[in-house]
Amino acid sequence: MPVARIRGIISLVAILAVFVVVASGCVLLSKNRDRQSVATTPSAAGGSVAVFSSDVMVYEPLSGEEVKDSFVISGRAVDGITSVSITIEDDSSIPFATSTLKINGGYFKGTAKIFNPPTRSGNVVVTARMADGSVGSRITVPVVFGTYSGRTVSVFFSNIEKDPTLKNCAQVYPVIRNIKSLPSIEENALKSLLVGPTDSEVSQGFVTNFPEDDVALMNIENMDNTYTVNFNKSLQEGVRGACRIQALKAQIEQTVKQFATSSTIIITVDGKPGIF
Repeated sequence: MPVARIRGIISLVAILAVFVVVASGCVLLSKNRDRQSVATTPSAAGGSVAVFSSDVMVYEPLSGEEVKDSFVISGRAVDGITSVSITIEDDSSIPFATSTLKINGGYFKGTAKIFNPPTRSGNVVVTARMADGSVGSRITVPVVFGTYSGRTVSVFFSNIEKDPTLKNCAQVYPVIRNIKSLPSIEENALKSLLVGPTDSEVSQGFVTNFPEDDVALMNIENMDNTYTVNFNKSLQEGVRGACRIQALKAQIEQTVKQFATSSTIIITVDGKPGIF
């Protein structure tokens, strides 16, 4: 084949190749332009489903997501919702941070900032509010607090399923709590004990022997391997019966002794020996 003809074929192939590359580039550019022309709206991250109700949808955080000290809360609301109330709860549904976000163009978005979350897990609760002040849907999004600095401990309760007549007065049973280590893990454990069993634990038979009225832990001291646990007067005023007193004492002692099994536990009321 003549050299000139070969060169001509090579040139034609090169021109076609350049055309294909340029055409491909035009297609990609066109697709990119199409993407840019689409209005962006908040959406759930891939692999997860946003939590929603009849009038509110929460895009961020996602259910079960680990959040930091600063994290975004965003979502969408139907017409008529003017704002959403944000409550951040610990794993006992006790609030420790709140805020309000206004609805703008049907959407809401804001940054939550929390410090030293009291438990490892908890909830972000979003409540819709109407212009007239009435309340709409309430959405609970479970989350994990990534900056939690506590630890897992046990607190102790009686149990009417395991001991229906509660004849074994001093027999108490552990349930797990996630609590902060500072400033005092023993104090935080006792305060968690005072909260009582959760609804789920109650359904399993767990009951507390603490009276319902205003019992508070005043202070706890550890000296020479002896813990002195001091409560206010409400502890003594609301407890009747030798068996219940024994059970209450067991709840307190077992909760504290997990931190020092050989310790002596002294329980006082307003700094003085009480019913124990």
